[in-house]
Amino acid sequence: AAMKAALDMYPDDETQLFYAQMLLSTMPEGVVDPEIQPVVANILEEIYSRKPTHPGVLHYLTHVYDDPVNAEKGLTAARAYGKSAASVPHAHHMPSHIFSRLGLWEESAASNENAWRISEADVRRAGDSGEERDFHALNYLQYAYIQLGRYRDAKRVTAIFKAQYDALTSKTTAPDTPLLQAKHVKGRTIFALPDRVAFGYFDTLSRYLIETGDWQGFADVPLVAPSRDFVAMKTELDAAAA
Repeated sequence: AAMKAALDMYPDDETQLFYAQMLLSTMPEGVVDPEIQPVVANILEEIYSRKPTHPGVLHYLTHVYDDPVNAEKGLTAARAYGKSAASVPHAHHMPSHIFSRLGLWEESAASNENAWRISEADVRRAGDSGEERDFHALNYLQYAYIQLGRYRDAKRVTAIFKAQYDALTSKTTAPDTPLLQAKHVKGRTIFALPDRVAFGYFDTLSRYLIETGDWQGFADVPLVAPSRDFVAMKTELDAAAA
């Protein structure tokens, strides 16, 4: 209601974008929402028709169409987003949400390779810790490599996760909640540190072992968080290895 009041007072494009983003945050991720989704899409499409290179509208258009039914509607915006904000890692990663929905694995791999390369350069230039790199994009990159049958590259990416996980000074992740568990299956490695490294390591290692049929390797998968979803997944892996 407060955002709507702000929009009524200042009905410019930027306020409309923030209002649309707020509405997006009330939608369940990855599913079709017949009430909120069309409202958000209409706001964004109207601005997009006038400002087709605006990074904000391209970002949110990619989000609003990130579901199995509407993904194709977001393809043009997704392909334009990285060009509109070429130095921003997330602008290169975000299109892969749409690429993954549509099975465009080469484009997904390329977009996340760009995101990872730029994030590495940013962190190195700033003198920050390696854990600040864009591990969310790296998780998507490993998945794309597996879909392409590039198992050697997928293993290399998993090794990057392992090295960073081993280097974490604190491996204490966020408190367990039902919402956190639900978000895990949707790639919650975008979350704060150390979660995005720890969760991403579990994801990429488990995915690699499953896809390559390395059942005996399941016993070596660490329980990176004490939450019920990780315990359940780890138990399934241990059972498969037995």
